[in-house]
Amino acid sequence: TDVAVLKIEGRDLPTVPWGDSSTLRVGATVLAFGNPFGLNFTVTRGIVSAVGRSGLGIEQYEDFIQTDAPINPGNSGGALVNVRGQVVGINTAILSASQGPQGAGGWSGVGFAIPSNLARHVMESLVKTGKVTRGHLGINVDPLNPALARQFKVPDLSGALVNHVE
Repeated sequence: TDVAVLKIEGRDLPTVPWGDSSTLRVGATVLAFGNPFGLNFTVTRGIVSAVGRSGLGIEQYEDFIQTDAPINPGNSGGALVNVRGQVVGINTAILSASQGPQGAGGWSGVGFAIPSNLARHVMESLVKTGKVTRGHLGINVDPLNPALARQFKVPDLSGALVNHVE
């Protein structure tokens, strides 16, 4: 998830409240804050294009918020904020025609953020134990498509194909 926790000495530092990323809906307005191309204090606006996006090949565990808010190189680590001013994600990657996920190419309208609920869980785990522990089932699965459903005589597409067991 590429999330780090920094301890900063100081008093009365401004904070931004966490939002509940599980309440995000497709079409919701979001703002992406960052430092694209070294341009300090930049904010862009867009909508949530999808939630629970996976299969990008960026990380082993993927559950991204997809947005069309411009997330250019340098925006990674910036906040994705809802209209209530709450952090609902952390900007992390773009899909670029010239480079693919996390590439150095320009914005093409497809950006990804780590959901705030996941980022908050990682943060709390790092603060409490210094590490993040995740369960591992030991299988690889593929989505069930019409051809596989016919091949295995499955009556519908609800489910998954277990393609490897460790």
